[in-house]
Amino acid sequence: PKHSKYIDARVLAKESKNGVRDNYGPVTVPPDHYFLIGDNRDNSDDSRFWGFVPRHLIVAKASFIYFSWAPDADAPSYKGLTSLPGVLVYNGLHFFSRVRFSRLAGFVN
Repeated sequence: PKHSKYIDARVLAKESKNGVRDNYGPVTVPPDHYFLIGDNRDNSDDSRFWGFVPRHLIVAKASFIYFSWAPDADAPSYKGLTSLPGVLVYNGLHFFSRVRFSRLAGFVN
């Protein structure tokens, strides 16, 4: 996984020519395994990429949502330091329209 501190060479992303996110499943989850979705469904490597997670590897559960940011197809993406001013200005100007206030600081049931 790209944001891991330690990378296990045995973990490989599953490839899909049709785009995994919009063309996934149905699947059958094996006993004592879980299908995990990332916190950003459209931009997360999760069980759609690295497969089912054995129960013994799960060490915690989500309990709190502290921030939620709405997607914006027009928002510039960060591509290094030269793009940072544009990203900051754009997101600063659109901050109040992008924050999902109804989802801030909530507990997960």
